[in-house]
Amino acid sequence: MTLQKRIEKAVQTLKDFQDAVDDAKHTTTDILVSISDFIDDDLNDLVDELEEVADEVGDVEEKLEVLEIALDELKEGSEAV
Repeated sequence: MTLQKRIEKAVQTLKDFQDAVDDAKHTTTDILVSISDFIDDDLNDLVDELEEVADEVGDVEEKLEVLEIALDELKEGSEAV
């Protein structure tokens, strides 16, 4: 799954949870069940997924930094010619 899709899935999970809690038709008991279900089923997976996304973003940032350094070196080399 791409990074964008994983983030979209995490956002959708949070929106679904928000909708379940905000729904005016729900009673307090239903809201508590929704919160409990979210914590039991989705929250741990969501946290794990966000941690993986954060790690991947860190890797991409490191690669970007290396590429920027290489680009600067290429620019300096072409200016010297």
